[in-house]
Amino acid sequence: MKKSTSFTLLIYGIMVTLGGVMGFIKAGSVASLIMGCGFGLTVIFSRKNRRLGFPVLLVCILDAFFSYRFYLSMKWMPAGLMLTLSSAVLLLIIFQNRKQPSRTSP
Repeated sequence: MKKSTSFTLLIYGIMVTLGGVMGFIKAGSVASLIMGCGFGLTVIFSRKNRRLGFPVLLVCILDAFFSYRFYLSMKWMPAGLMLTLSSAVLLLIIFQNRKQPSRTSP
């Protein structure tokens, strides 16, 4: 895994964890605390793995979950923000890990 991808996942994991803590502080949601910390810490620790599949799967799961929540509520906080963040991270990981076309000399 590239360092830029690892850093992206670290920042994303921290933001997901902090989002879970904020959900608990503002709304008293124990589910937000457990799931936010669970997913956030799993993303943080999964970036140590050399394979990219598991962290991308976690980001896709969160992206799908917040897409559904945003569709139901049409509220920016927290569903729209997390949907935007998850989609941006997914696109950034894809962009960072794309294969460069090989250049052959004629």
